[in-house]
Amino acid sequence: MLSSTHLNAPIYWIGGSPCSGKSSIAQRLARDYGLTLYLCDEAMGRHIEQASFEHQPTMARLPQMTPDAIWLEPVAAQVQRVFNFYREEFPLILADIAALPRPRIVEGAALMPELVAPLLDDPARAIWLVPSLAFQIEYYTQRPWRHEIVRATSDPEQAWANWMARDAAFADQIEAQAAALKLTCIRVNGQHDLDAMAGQVARHFRL
Repeated sequence: MLSSTHLNAPIYWIGGSPCSGKSSIAQRLARDYGLTLYLCDEAMGRHIEQASFEHQPTMARLPQMTPDAIWLEPVAAQVQRVFNFYREEFPLILADIAALPRPRIVEGAALMPELVAPLLDDPARAIWLVPSLAFQIEYYTQRPWRHEIVRATSDPEQAWANWMARDAAFADQIEAQAAALKLTCIRVNGQHDLDAMAGQVARHFRL
């Protein structure tokens, strides 16, 4: 876990759900303000390899699951699995961050408000971005690799519908968590371009 010494150094957190532009914004801010960038997605594969059934059962089980087991189970169960996965992974993320040069900007869906809030000395150093359902679907349809994922299942059409419903439900719960904790969450609907969104996040961070 992060010590008080690490917490005194600037750490900026960008959480949220997929297809909200958060990784692009984090990359832009890291470049423009000289911040050390940590992208949770880039560490996920390594964390899954490190996972044990004793300490990270959801993470350890994932590589053994079939595509049907992942994408065709009820959406509510999928959402719960995602939450369990990120709760198990978060300590591994914190260990990575502690070793990074500071100041740091950290981005990823794993940075759920319930996990980040206890670490904040200033709520202005964290923000969550979640897409509207229409923007989420539009963004995902631009990613050609999505076809490969659902084609691996026995019912690609249902797998795609479940995927979109899972991420939409995750976004709703992240927004609700942030509201309950009085933290900032923005609904992204595509009305503002990347420059405008990056500027909004930079102002929130007081960069």
